[in-house]
Amino acid sequence: GRSDGIRGNADLHQLGRDLGRVLDAAVPTGPVVVVGHSMGGMTVMTFALQRPELFGPRIRGVVLLGTAAGHDIPGHPFENVTRHLARRRLLSPLLSLLRFLAPGLELLRPRNTQLMRRLTRALAFGSADANPSLVAQVQQMLEQPPLTTLAGLQGSVLRHDARNAMPVLARVPVSIVAGEDDRLIRVEHSLALKRALGQAAELVVLPGVGHALNRSASYDVNDAIDRLLDRAMLTEVSTTAQPSSHHNARVRGSTSGTTAATTGATSRTDIAQGAT
Repeated sequence: GRSDGIRGNADLHQLGRDLGRVLDAAVPTGPVVVVGHSMGGMTVMTFALQRPELFGPRIRGVVLLGTAAGHDIPGHPFENVTRHLARRRLLSPLLSLLRFLAPGLELLRPRNTQLMRRLTRALAFGSADANPSLVAQVQQMLEQPPLTTLAGLQGSVLRHDARNAMPVLARVPVSIVAGEDDRLIRVEHSLALKRALGQAAELVVLPGVGHALNRSASYDVNDAIDRLLDRAMLTEVSTTAQPSSHHNARVRGSTSGTTAATTGATSRTDIAQGAT
Protein backbone atom coordinates (compact mmCIF):
# COMPACT_ATOMS: atom_id res chain seq x y z
CA GLY A 1 0.00 0.00 0.00
CA ARG A 2 2.98 2.33 0.17
CA SER A 3 3.76 2.17 -3.55
CA ASP A 4 2.75 4.90 -5.99
CA GLY A 5 -0.02 4.35 -8.48
CA ILE A 6 0.74 3.72 -12.14
CA ARG A 7 -0.39 5.62 -15.19
CA GLY A 8 -2.50 3.79 -17.71
CA ASN A 9 -3.97 0.34 -17.30
CA ALA A 10 -2.34 -2.30 -15.13
CA ASP A 11 -1.83 -5.73 -16.65
CA LEU A 12 -0.14 -9.01 -15.76
CA HIS A 13 3.08 -7.95 -17.47
CA GLN A 14 3.23 -4.92 -15.20
CA LEU A 15 2.48 -7.09 -12.15
CA GLY A 16 5.29 -9.47 -13.18
CA ARG A 17 7.73 -6.56 -13.33
CA ASP A 18 6.43 -5.34 -9.97
CA LEU A 19 7.08 -8.76 -8.45
CA GLY A 20 10.65 -8.59 -9.75
CA ARG A 21 11.12 -5.19 -8.13
CA VAL A 22 9.73 -6.47 -4.82
CA LEU A 23 12.16 -9.40 -4.85
CA ASP A 24 15.09 -7.16 -5.78
CA ALA A 25 14.25 -4.76 -2.95
CA ALA A 26 13.11 -7.15 -0.21
CA VAL A 27 15.30 -10.23 -0.77
CA PRO A 28 18.17 -9.18 -3.07
CA THR A 29 20.22 -12.26 -2.14
CA GLY A 30 19.58 -15.80 -0.98
CA PRO A 31 16.98 -18.44 -1.84
CA VAL A 32 13.33 -17.51 -2.31
CA VAL A 33 10.04 -19.39 -2.58
CA VAL A 34 7.21 -17.51 -4.30
CA VAL A 35 3.55 -18.11 -3.50
CA GLY A 36 0.75 -16.84 -5.73
CA HIS A 37 -3.02 -17.15 -5.36
CA SER A 38 -5.37 -16.61 -8.31
CA MET A 39 -4.05 -13.58 -10.23
CA GLY A 40 -0.97 -13.78 -8.01
CA GLY A 41 -0.25 -17.20 -9.49
CA MET A 42 -0.66 -15.75 -12.98
CA THR A 43 1.78 -13.02 -11.97
CA VAL A 44 4.34 -15.62 -10.86
CA MET A 45 4.02 -17.44 -14.20
CA THR A 46 4.33 -14.19 -16.13
CA PHE A 47 7.42 -13.34 -14.07
CA ALA A 48 8.90 -16.75 -15.00
CA LEU A 49 8.66 -15.74 -18.66
CA GLN A 50 10.21 -12.35 -17.96
CA ARG A 51 13.13 -13.47 -15.79
CA PRO A 52 13.62 -17.21 -16.30
CA GLU A 53 17.27 -17.03 -15.22
CA LEU A 54 16.17 -16.61 -11.58
CA PHE A 55 14.36 -19.96 -11.40
CA GLY A 56 16.81 -22.41 -9.92
CA PRO A 57 19.69 -20.17 -8.79
CA ARG A 58 17.47 -17.79 -6.77
CA ILE A 59 13.88 -18.97 -6.82
CA ARG A 60 13.97 -22.47 -5.34
CA GLY A 61 10.26 -23.28 -5.30
CA VAL A 62 6.82 -22.10 -6.39
CA VAL A 63 3.37 -22.53 -4.81
CA LEU A 64 0.37 -21.96 -7.10
CA LEU A 65 -3.02 -21.62 -5.39
CA GLY A 66 -6.26 -21.68 -7.37
CA THR A 67 -4.72 -20.32 -10.55
CA ALA A 68 -4.32 -21.06 -14.25
CA ALA A 69 -1.77 -20.88 -17.06
CA GLY A 70 -4.32 -20.39 -19.85
CA HIS A 71 -4.83 -23.97 -21.02
CA ASP A 72 -8.00 -24.89 -22.87
CA ILE A 73 -10.30 -26.94 -20.63
CA PRO A 74 -12.23 -29.85 -22.18
CA GLY A 75 -15.96 -29.63 -21.63
CA HIS A 76 -16.05 -25.85 -21.19
CA PRO A 77 -16.36 -24.43 -24.74
CA PHE A 78 -17.68 -21.00 -23.67
CA GLU A 79 -14.65 -20.37 -21.46
CA ASN A 80 -12.27 -21.58 -24.16
CA VAL A 81 -13.89 -19.47 -26.88
CA THR A 82 -13.87 -16.38 -24.66
CA ARG A 83 -10.16 -16.88 -24.00
CA HIS A 84 -9.31 -17.17 -27.69
CA LEU A 85 -11.45 -14.15 -28.61
CA ALA A 86 -9.66 -12.11 -25.97
CA ARG A 87 -6.23 -13.18 -27.22
CA ARG A 88 -7.19 -12.05 -30.72
CA ARG A 89 -8.31 -8.69 -29.29
CA LEU A 90 -11.85 -9.31 -30.54
CA LEU A 91 -13.25 -8.40 -27.12
CA SER A 92 -11.36 -5.10 -27.03
CA PRO A 93 -14.42 -2.91 -27.84
CA LEU A 94 -16.40 -4.44 -25.00
CA LEU A 95 -13.49 -4.15 -22.57
CA SER A 96 -12.88 -0.54 -23.61
CA LEU A 97 -16.53 0.25 -22.92
CA LEU A 98 -16.18 -1.35 -19.49
CA ARG A 99 -13.14 0.80 -18.71
CA PHE A 100 -14.99 3.91 -19.91
CA LEU A 101 -17.99 3.21 -17.70
CA ALA A 102 -15.98 2.11 -14.64
CA PRO A 103 -15.45 5.60 -13.06
CA GLY A 104 -19.16 6.37 -13.18
CA LEU A 105 -20.13 2.95 -11.92
CA GLU A 106 -17.67 3.36 -9.06
CA LEU A 107 -19.61 6.40 -7.84
CA LEU A 108 -22.82 4.37 -7.78
CA ARG A 109 -21.24 1.19 -6.45
CA PRO A 110 -22.98 -0.21 -3.35
CA ARG A 111 -20.90 -1.96 -0.73
CA ASN A 112 -21.61 -4.40 2.08
CA THR A 113 -24.95 -5.43 0.60
CA GLN A 114 -26.66 -8.77 1.11
CA LEU A 115 -26.69 -9.31 -2.67
CA MET A 116 -22.91 -9.01 -2.86
CA ARG A 117 -22.57 -11.27 0.14
CA ARG A 118 -24.61 -13.96 -1.58
CA LEU A 119 -22.55 -13.54 -4.76
CA THR A 120 -19.33 -13.78 -2.75
CA ARG A 121 -20.60 -16.94 -1.06
CA ALA A 122 -21.56 -18.46 -4.41
CA LEU A 123 -18.42 -17.54 -6.35
CA ALA A 124 -15.60 -17.66 -3.79
CA PHE A 125 -16.58 -20.59 -1.60
CA GLY A 126 -17.43 -24.24 -2.00
CA SER A 127 -19.88 -26.61 -0.40
CA ALA A 128 -17.93 -27.11 2.83
CA ASP A 129 -15.64 -24.13 3.50
CA ALA A 130 -17.85 -21.09 4.12
CA ASN A 131 -18.92 -19.46 7.35
CA PRO A 132 -20.67 -16.07 7.65
CA SER A 133 -17.69 -14.29 9.22
CA LEU A 134 -15.27 -15.50 6.56
CA VAL A 135 -17.66 -14.66 3.71
CA ALA A 136 -18.00 -11.13 5.10
CA GLN A 137 -14.22 -10.75 5.31
CA VAL A 138 -13.72 -11.86 1.70
CA GLN A 139 -16.58 -9.62 0.53
CA GLN A 140 -14.93 -6.62 2.19
CA MET A 141 -11.61 -7.49 0.56
CA LEU A 142 -13.18 -7.86 -2.89
CA GLU A 143 -15.00 -4.54 -2.59
CA GLN A 144 -11.85 -2.54 -1.83
CA PRO A 145 -10.21 -2.32 -5.30
CA PRO A 146 -11.82 0.37 -7.46
CA LEU A 147 -13.75 -0.75 -10.52
CA THR A 148 -11.31 1.17 -12.72
CA THR A 149 -8.49 -1.13 -11.58
CA LEU A 150 -10.58 -4.27 -12.01
CA ALA A 151 -11.74 -3.20 -15.45
CA GLY A 152 -8.19 -2.43 -16.51
CA LEU A 153 -6.95 -5.86 -15.49
CA GLN A 154 -9.81 -7.86 -16.97
CA GLY A 155 -8.52 -7.99 -20.52
CA SER A 156 -5.05 -9.07 -19.40
CA VAL A 157 -6.50 -11.87 -17.28
CA LEU A 158 -8.68 -13.10 -20.14
CA ARG A 159 -5.69 -13.09 -22.53
CA HIS A 160 -3.35 -14.71 -19.99
CA ASP A 161 -1.21 -17.39 -21.62
CA ALA A 162 1.74 -18.67 -19.59
CA ARG A 163 1.93 -22.15 -21.07
CA ASN A 164 5.46 -21.40 -22.26
CA ALA A 165 6.47 -20.80 -18.66
CA MET A 166 6.03 -24.46 -17.74
CA PRO A 167 9.62 -25.51 -18.63
CA VAL A 168 10.93 -22.65 -16.48
CA LEU A 169 8.76 -23.59 -13.49
CA ALA A 170 9.71 -27.25 -13.89
CA ARG A 171 13.30 -26.41 -12.94
CA VAL A 172 12.18 -26.11 -9.31
CA PRO A 173 9.73 -27.94 -7.03
CA VAL A 174 6.16 -26.72 -7.51
CA SER A 175 3.10 -27.22 -5.32
CA ILE A 176 -0.33 -26.76 -6.92
CA VAL A 177 -3.30 -26.42 -4.57
CA ALA A 178 -6.86 -26.19 -5.86
CA GLY A 179 -10.36 -26.13 -4.45
CA GLU A 180 -12.51 -28.83 -5.98
CA ASP A 181 -15.53 -26.47 -5.92
CA ASP A 182 -13.71 -23.42 -7.34
CA ARG A 183 -16.17 -21.61 -9.62
CA LEU A 184 -13.86 -18.78 -10.65
CA ILE A 185 -10.84 -20.81 -11.78
CA ARG A 186 -11.94 -24.37 -12.30
CA VAL A 187 -9.98 -27.24 -10.79
CA GLU A 188 -9.32 -28.47 -14.33
CA HIS A 189 -6.82 -25.65 -14.73
CA SER A 190 -4.79 -27.04 -11.83
CA LEU A 191 -4.98 -30.51 -13.39
CA ALA A 192 -3.63 -29.00 -16.62
CA LEU A 193 -0.78 -27.37 -14.69
CA LYS A 194 0.08 -30.72 -13.13
CA ARG A 195 0.12 -32.43 -16.54
CA ALA A 196 2.34 -29.71 -17.98
CA LEU A 197 4.80 -29.73 -15.07
CA GLY A 198 4.91 -33.49 -14.59
CA GLN A 199 7.03 -34.85 -11.75
CA ALA A 200 8.22 -31.36 -10.78
CA ALA A 201 4.80 -30.66 -9.28
CA GLU A 202 2.70 -31.90 -6.40
CA LEU A 203 -1.05 -31.43 -6.86
CA VAL A 204 -3.39 -31.10 -3.87
CA VAL A 205 -7.15 -30.92 -4.52
CA LEU A 206 -9.27 -29.87 -1.53
CA PRO A 207 -12.83 -31.31 -1.57
CA GLY A 208 -15.64 -28.89 -0.84
CA VAL A 209 -13.34 -25.86 -1.06
CA GLY A 210 -13.80 -22.88 -3.37
CA HIS A 211 -11.62 -20.10 -4.74
CA ALA A 212 -10.86 -18.47 -1.38
CA LEU A 213 -8.85 -21.52 -0.31
CA ASN A 214 -5.99 -19.42 1.05
CA ARG A 215 -8.41 -18.20 3.72
CA SER A 216 -10.94 -20.98 4.13
CA ALA A 217 -8.43 -23.86 4.03
CA SER A 218 -5.34 -22.09 5.29
CA TYR A 219 -4.12 -25.06 7.35
CA ASP A 220 -4.04 -27.22 4.22
CA VAL A 221 -2.33 -24.42 2.31
CA ASN A 222 0.25 -24.07 5.08
CA ASP A 223 0.85 -27.81 4.98
CA ALA A 224 1.45 -27.69 1.22
CA ILE A 225 3.88 -24.77 1.65
CA ASP A 226 5.76 -26.64 4.39
CA ARG A 227 6.17 -29.68 2.14
CA LEU A 228 7.29 -27.45 -0.71
CA LEU A 229 9.92 -25.84 1.52
CA ASP A 230 11.23 -29.28 2.48
CA ARG A 231 11.44 -30.26 -1.18
CA ALA A 232 13.09 -26.97 -2.14
CA MET A 233 15.81 -27.44 0.47
CA LEU A 234 16.44 -31.04 -0.61
CA THR A 235 16.45 -30.38 -4.35
CA GLU A 236 19.81 -29.72 -5.95
CA VAL A 237 19.83 -26.36 -7.66
CA SER A 238 19.73 -26.85 -11.40
CA THR A 239 18.64 -25.03 -14.52
CA THR A 240 16.96 -28.18 -15.79
CA ALA A 241 14.12 -30.17 -14.26
CA GLN A 242 15.15 -32.93 -11.87
CA PRO A 243 12.28 -35.48 -11.85
CA SER A 244 11.43 -37.17 -8.58
CA SER A 245 9.30 -40.26 -8.27
CA HIS A 246 7.42 -39.28 -5.11
CA HIS A 247 5.74 -36.01 -6.12
CA ASN A 248 2.33 -37.33 -7.05
CA ALA A 249 -1.11 -35.80 -7.22
CA ARG A 250 -3.22 -36.19 -4.13
CA VAL A 251 -6.65 -35.28 -2.81
CA ARG A 252 -6.82 -33.92 0.71
CA GLY A 253 -9.61 -33.03 3.05
CA SER A 254 -9.86 -29.35 3.89
CA THR A 255 -9.68 -27.76 7.32
CA SER A 256 -11.11 -24.31 7.85
CA GLY A 257 -8.75 -21.79 9.37
CA THR A 258 -7.62 -18.20 9.20
CA THR A 259 -3.85 -18.53 9.63
CA ALA A 260 -1.87 -16.71 6.93
CA ALA A 261 -0.61 -19.04 4.23
CA THR A 262 3.04 -18.28 4.96
CA THR A 263 2.90 -18.82 8.72
CA GLY A 264 5.81 -20.76 10.17
CA ALA A 265 7.80 -20.91 6.94
CA THR A 266 10.01 -17.84 6.97
CA SER A 267 12.48 -19.33 9.43
CA ARG A 268 13.74 -21.68 6.74
CA THR A 269 13.65 -19.54 3.61
CA ASP A 270 12.29 -16.22 2.44
CA ILE A 271 8.82 -16.18 0.99
CA ALA A 272 7.38 -13.56 -1.33
CA GLN A 273 3.67 -13.88 -1.94
CA GLY A 274 2.41 -12.93 -5.38
CA ALA A 275 -0.27 -10.28 -5.81
CA THR A 276 -3.76 -11.60 -5.20
